Parts: sequence; structure tokens; C-alpha cells
Amino acid sequence: MAISDDNKGISQVGNSELMLSAMVAIVTAIIISTSAGPAIVKPMLLDGSLISNGRFAFVYDAYETVGDDGGSSVVGIGSSILLAAMNGTCMQEESEIENARFYNMAMSGGKPYSEMIQIPALIDANPDVVMLEVGPNSLYGWNGSQYIEGITDYNEFRLQLMSMDMSGNHFGNWYAVLDEIDQQWVDDNQIGRTDAWSEYTRDAIEEFLQREIDDVTSALGVDSYSYVPSVGSEEWDDYLSEPNYHKSRYDGKSPEYIRDDLDTRMPSKATQGVYNPKSNGTQNHRALDYMIHELLNASIEVVLVGIPHHPWVNEYLQPGQLDGMNVTYAKYTQFDGVTPLQMYWEEWPSDAFDNRNHIDGDGREIFCKRVTPVIDAILNGSDPLSVVINPDVYEIPIEAGPNIESCVGSGLEFVEDSGVVSIEAEDYTHCLYGLWQAMDSRWEFDTEIAGYHGEGYVVANPDVKTKTGDSTYGPLLSYNVSLSTTGLHNVWIRMSAPNGGGDSIHVGLDGNPLTYGGVGLSTSPNGEWNWEYITINVTSTGLHQLDIWMREDGVRIDSLIITTNSIFDPSTFTAEEYQFECYGSNATFAEDLTFTEDQGLIIIESEEYSTCSFGSMQAQNSVWDLDSEVSGFTGMGYMVANPDVKTKTGDSTYGPLLSYNVSLSTTGLHNVWIRMSAPDGGGDSIHVGLNGLPVTYGGVGLSTSPNGEWNWEYVAINVTSTGLHQLDIWMREDGVRLDLIVISDNPDYDPRDGA
Repeated sequence: MAISDDNKGISQVGNSELMLSAMVAIVTAIIISTSAGPAIVKPMLLDGSLISNGRFAFVYDAYETVGDDGGSSVVGIGSSILLAAMNGTCMQEESEIENARFYNMAMSGGKPYSEMIQIPALIDANPDVVMLEVGPNSLYGWNGSQYIEGITDYNEFRLQLMSMDMSGNHFGNWYAVLDEIDQQWVDDNQIGRTDAWSEYTRDAIEEFLQREIDDVTSALGVDSYSYVPSVGSEEWDDYLSEPNYHKSRYDGKSPEYIRDDLDTRMPSKATQGVYNPKSNGTQNHRALDYMIHELLNASIEVVLVGIPHHPWVNEYLQPGQLDGMNVTYAKYTQFDGVTPLQMYWEEWPSDAFDNRNHIDGDGREIFCKRVTPVIDAILNGSDPLSVVINPDVYEIPIEAGPNIESCVGSGLEFVEDSGVVSIEAEDYTHCLYGLWQAMDSRWEFDTEIAGYHGEGYVVANPDVKTKTGDSTYGPLLSYNVSLSTTGLHNVWIRMSAPNGGGDSIHVGLDGNPLTYGGVGLSTSPNGEWNWEYITINVTSTGLHQLDIWMREDGVRIDSLIITTNSIFDPSTFTAEEYQFECYGSNATFAEDLTFTEDQGLIIIESEEYSTCSFGSMQAQNSVWDLDSEVSGFTGMGYMVANPDVKTKTGDSTYGPLLSYNVSLSTTGLHNVWIRMSAPDGGGDSIHVGLNGLPVTYGGVGLSTSPNGEWNWEYVAINVTSTGLHQLDIWMREDGVRLDLIVISDNPDYDPRDGA
């Protein structure tokens, strides 16, 4: 039987895919069944192809290097604060100890509880001194019997990754310090560790084939904060002393900018565990106690290092708020072999800081010159507490510090006009970079994806699958908006997502996120531009700050619209096409003197209303619209209550309002005749009133026959004074239509008589 060319193509594709699947399966089986798994997976862990930060996978290889260095070695363990502070290369050059090596083993998100697992391997490496970071962020606790987003997830990831890479003899007493919920993440036998490696194996194979076949890699750039060079490479030894650092966010910033940043972040941070250290009893205290005792028992000197935060940070804290940290230092200072190097209370210059709690390149110079003499004293066997520090080490030369790009906004203020604020995303007023797991994330201007409005759009880069969960750790865009109305506003945001891992943001007002508890404000991951919205409650008029935080990197933002109109949808109307504010004619209607004196009339076309307002409560989506579809009207058309979705307001003024300024020359009873039409029995009634007071409560309002025809209906109102009054008509049921209004003080007048 002959095979068509199309079928041949299908057959060839099928065979190709089958061969590729077979290749992956064979390679996977070989790797899982041999020791080749770590050999192919480890480099891809380090270069960021398989995990967000290669440092999480470098610990045990690093300690093998430490153990082989042959000289005096100093190891620093801690969080991203110590990671940012310690430049081992500088300390080696500053040290007077020949062949001394300083290793920066600090870790983003690290705390004593997460770092204690490495202590057996560290002891095997036999360093001379270990610097343990102990700061406010090192001494908080949590409920160890429950899942806690962020903490439990981080512990699970770190414990699984480290336990699968450790040797069997490194399974130590730290296991008993773990909460029971975290013990399950530890692979305590070779079979479990092999299974753990296999979880990364298929992704590693796909990455390998992608590199070989398509010449494409997921690896981070060599300058990335999260990149680690291959073990044993020329860059490996240098990296262990001097890792990649973040660019400084405060360099070149004015004091006003820094104060604004601290004002934005510190009020909430001051209430969190990182600034409320305990004096004892937490998971971190148990872990710190284990680490110190194990190191001292191995005759390794311990230095407790406290690193300053920005000098203005303590202004946001209450007196005594950090006493738990002071008590912890006082306890361990009594131990032989423990040296306190508590610099937290030292006031370093503002120019030494990257942000509120991390120091930058200038700060690393200070740290290097401040700390190295103390370490030298320990290595020399002299008293480290007697070391005198030259005060010049705290001075930063004017020429020091690189001139790098920083986050600068437009400074613009966006003013509500006719109930709407329209903003291009790239015109943000001010901005902040990300924190913690999002420290590498930035909002950047781009034009690569077509279909944007304005000059371009902003995108959260780099797209490395960073997620911040329910937090404001993502980079921030803020827009100063001047709002003239209170109440509910819809914030519409035109978004685009490259995939399901980069489709969400958080939105808030005045620094308060309003999208926690789910997936933030997300959009379809179809690569298209889509409008999404969130409703916010504005409690005061005037200047406010609309905030947008990255929740997942890769997400794009193009335009923003803030409106009080709950039925507005920018996917249907543009801001220019839709009338956001309800405007009237402002006309005043007087008696028509062409009629006889006993038959004085005011005749009004309904579409010439003086003022108006939209609906509220259950009628918040209802509006009066001008229409001409139903024939038989007078004037330019008629008013209809839209949309006709069978909304009913009962005895209330929740329906949208049409008001007519009328000048009346007589008091007493007046008949208000209204020419009405109803599409059905669910849209045949209104409420009528004078000067804001309805007079048609207690029944079905003023209703008409639901025959689709134009019918005259009336209600009598009592006018107690002459002069200017306001005739009010509220929708009671949507779908109802209004054409003509006649006001008469003649009880015998009937417009149906043709007078």
C-alpha cells in the first residue's frame, strides 16, 4: 500500500519522538542505577538550571575544599545578611596570618535551624574559626507542629537538598533538634538519597539534551547572584571566598528616597519575627545551642557576629524590642571559646547599605577592616576583645562605590477625571526592588511583545520562576493617584503572562496588599494582553498610592484604569469611549406660558435631565442610558434603565437617579405625568420624588402596563413653596423606559386628551 507524503511526515515525526523518549528513558535508567546521577545533576543545580539558587547545592563540595586548603581557615555561616557582608578575598588580603583563607558559606534565607545540618561536615573540614551570624533575624520561632507557608516550604527544600548530598557519617545529632514535621524531609539512608537525586534526574536530562540539540540553556549568567561555578573550576576557589553580590539599591539615592523606602517597609517589618527576637526556647535557639556546643567540642573557635542594619531602622522599633538578642549574646559570651563580635548597635554610615538590612560594597570594605583584626587575634592566640579598631575604617571615600543603575520613578501624580484615572504602567511614580527570594527581581521597561498601549510595558525580570506567595517581597511599582470620590473603585490592569509560572501580581492601596489568600491578581497564561480587575474601597478623598508587587516573575503590565463605574469593562469600552461621570444638562425648567393661566405646564424631555447619578448596592451596575430603538418617542430619544437583568430595588433609592431642576410658581398639589414604556412585568416601575424624598413607596412605585407601548402614568406631589425644586426619578426595576415628563398644577389636565 502506498503511503502519502503527509503520512510519511507523521510517521517520521512519530518515530523521532519515539526515539527521543526511548533515549531519555534509557539515559534515566542508567543514571538512576549508577552513581552518574549526581555527576550530571550537580553542575545543573549549581548553575541554576534546576533550582533558583545554586548556593543551596554547594555546601558539601565547599567543605571538601575547605578541608584540603592546608592553611588557617575561617568559615562564615548565616543568612543573606552575612552573605552580603563578607568578602573573603578582602579579608585574606587584610589578614596578617600567612595563607589564611576566609570562606563565605552564608545562605539566602539561612538561620541556625536550617544551617545546623551542615555542622558534621564543617567539623570534618576542621576550620580554625567559625563565624556564626546572630542578629534579630536569627532568633525567632514558630509553631513547629503546623505547616507555615514560607518557613515550612523553605525547611523542606533545604533539608531534602542537603540530606541527599551528605555522606552517611554526616547524619548527626542535629536530627533530634528538628521539629517532627521537618524530620520527614531528611533522607537518612542511601536508598532515600538515591531517590532524591532521581527527582532531579529527568529535568537534568532534558536540560542536557536541550543544550546538545538546540544549543539553549536554562543556566543563570555567571554574574547572577544565584550562580555557582562548577566544582574544581578556576572560578570555584575564588567564589567560595567572594560570591556574586547584589547591586546596591541605595547607591546614589537621596536621604529622602531612603526614608521613603524605610517608611514603606519598616512599619510592617517591625511587627514580624525578624525584628522580635526571643531570648530562648525557639527552634533557632535550640539549633544555635547545638551548633556552638558541637563546634566547641571539636576545638573550633566560635565568633558570634552581629551585623548592623541601616542606622535609621531602630527608629521604627520599640524600646527593648531587641532585648532577646542581647540576652542571647550575654548567655553565650560566658562560654570559653566563644567571642562576641556584636556590631549591630554600631552606627555605620548610610552609604554602606544596600537596603534596610544588607550592606553593599562600601559596607563590605568596613566589615573586612572591622572584623579581620579580631579574627587575626583569635588565630594568633591573643585576646580578641582587646583589639582596638581604627575609627577610620568607618569612613567611605567619596570616590568609592560604583555608579550603577537604580530604581527611579517618574514622580508623576495621576488625577481622577470624570470618575476615571487612566495610567500607562511604565509611568510609575516610584518603585522599589525585590527582597529575599526576589532580591534579583526588577520591573523593567520592554517593547518586545506587540499590542501594548503607550510607549511599551513593564515586565518582572529575570524570568527564573521566582515566586513570593502572600508577601510584598516582590519588586514594587507605585502610582500616586488623586481621587475625588470615596467608596468602591475597580482597578483594571492590562496584563500578559508567558506561562502559568509568571501570571500574577499583588495589588494594594497605600502599602496594604489586597490580593492575599489565593493566587493574587492573575491572568490567563496565553501570552495575550488581557484585562483583569480588583475592587478596592477608598475611604477618603485626596492623594493615595496604588501599589503593584510582582508575585511571579515574567508577568507583564501594560495599562491601568481606576474607575468608580462598576459596569465599565475596558475589554468592551476604552476609557475615552465611555462616559464615566454621570453628567446632566444643568437646565432649569419653568412653566410654559403659552398655555392658559389655569393650565400652566412644565414639559421636559427625559433625556434633558439636569443631574444624575449611578445606582448603588444591588443596582450598582445599573445606569440610565439614552436610546432610540423603540419607536414612538418624542424629542431626541428616551432614557432606559440598563442593563435589563431583572434588578429590583424595592422601596429604596438604590436605583440610578435622574433629577430635573424645576422652577414652580404655585404651591399645593401638582400632578407629575410621565410617558413610560415597559418591556415586561419585570421592568415596568420607577420611584418619583421631590427634593430627594420619594413619594411612591409602599406599593409597586409608579408603574405602567408591560405591553411595550408608550403609556402616560402620573403621581401627585405636594409643593409647599414656590421657586426652585428638584424632581427626582429613580429606577425601581431595570428595563423601564422614560420619554416625556409634564408637571401641572391643574388636577383636570390629562396629556392623553391631546390638550
